[in-house]
Amino acid sequence: MTGYIVSLFIAYGIGHMVVRIAASGVPRVLRICLSFGTGIGLTSCLYFWWLLSGACKYGFTAYFAAELLAIPVLYALGPRPAVKCAGGTAKGRAVFRFERKRAAVMVLTVILFVAALISSLAVFVIFSSVIPNGEWDAYSIWNLHARFMFRDPAAWKDMFNSALEWSHPDYPLLIPGSLARSWQYIGSEKLFAGQALSFLFVYGMITAAISAVWRLKGKMQGLLCGFALLSATYLFQYGLMQYADMPLAFYFTASVSAYLLYNDSRDNPRLLLLAGLMASLAAWTKNEGIAFFVIFALLLLILEKKRSDLKYFVAGALPVIITLTCFKITCSFSNDIFMGAFLDPGNLSRLTDPMRYLVLLFTLFNYSYFGGYIGKFGLLIYLAVVGISMTAALKKGLLFAALIYAAMAVVYFMIFVMTPANLEWLVTCSMNRIYAQLLPILLMLLFLAARPADEILSGGRN
Repeated sequence: MTGYIVSLFIAYGIGHMVVRIAASGVPRVLRICLSFGTGIGLTSCLYFWWLLSGACKYGFTAYFAAELLAIPVLYALGPRPAVKCAGGTAKGRAVFRFERKRAAVMVLTVILFVAALISSLAVFVIFSSVIPNGEWDAYSIWNLHARFMFRDPAAWKDMFNSALEWSHPDYPLLIPGSLARSWQYIGSEKLFAGQALSFLFVYGMITAAISAVWRLKGKMQGLLCGFALLSATYLFQYGLMQYADMPLAFYFTASVSAYLLYNDSRDNPRLLLLAGLMASLAAWTKNEGIAFFVIFALLLLILEKKRSDLKYFVAGALPVIITLTCFKITCSFSNDIFMGAFLDPGNLSRLTDPMRYLVLLFTLFNYSYFGGYIGKFGLLIYLAVVGISMTAALKKGLLFAALIYAAMAVVYFMIFVMTPANLEWLVTCSMNRIYAQLLPILLMLLFLAARPADEILSGGRN
């Protein structure tokens, strides 16, 4: 346990120094979440380079010293003085002066949020003990790859053996690299490392969404967003399964949050550095993250008028994208679903088959419960009741986030249409996971677009 705590502290230290370089004006709670996500992601990259370069032959002590050295080096590169975020809507910056009615609703919101938080924590702890190894993807893909990277670092490429093609060796290495690194610190393969990693990403994702909405739209909206996420049972299900969908959702949420803060505070372009880093770490997590990164970069190129700020996004993304590229070159396997969806000769017949579209549209409607925790059309009903209230700056940021959400949905939909795999099997296995990946962005959009609850209760008075 001591070794694992040390590994977390070092990862957090590296992440904190990078976030400090990128955006010292990020809200403190969000900064802590992003520091953990950044540290976990970057140290998994470092571990990959340690293996790829052959430096592993010098033992783990040398790697440990390199991580320790990285913290003061990054600190020296930090900005002086720190740039602070000046933005935030009036609702995000204002000190709440509650009238009785508003205070009562706020207390009720806090009680509901705390109750949901305690319930989710209890569920996570109890069921983690029931399935300590996670489910199929955890032990057949991520943990399996991690074991190759831990047990014999010099022979880690054995995981690319053709006999293991079923384990998707083309999948990026953020999770396996993080697990293998943690086991190196611990000295053995402890199951709690995977459980703790899932815990950090699930609750980090929820906290990041709360912090961003809190900053941009006020405390009550942030807590309502958090309550909705804590009520999302499928988020915790895939976290408990130790699937990569929750780390992916974390980086989706973090990159969109960083952009929204940048858009709200134009005097701190370094927030784009953070957005680039988070989007690239999504690509380093899972192949779906590569599509997200490309969409994010293209939309930024098209919509962002301050071209001089784009260099920060490139600077943040470049180290991880180089790492990912080197991994893909090292790995001789192609992705089965991608190759089947876009390069299979039977694509034309599937694209022109109306039944595939009908099946998918029906399935999308059927899954619109989002795993059973938000009723059909519930989000639209909420917006219709409370109304919409956005500043001009927030409108631009939400348009960007909405386009990312829509583009990712189109990518997923077209893969379903074009894949030669059994459609029923793929939809059954994937649909709820896709909703889980994108749900935090959707809920952030909802609660940022909606009229703040405290404004409604005060009759529109600030």
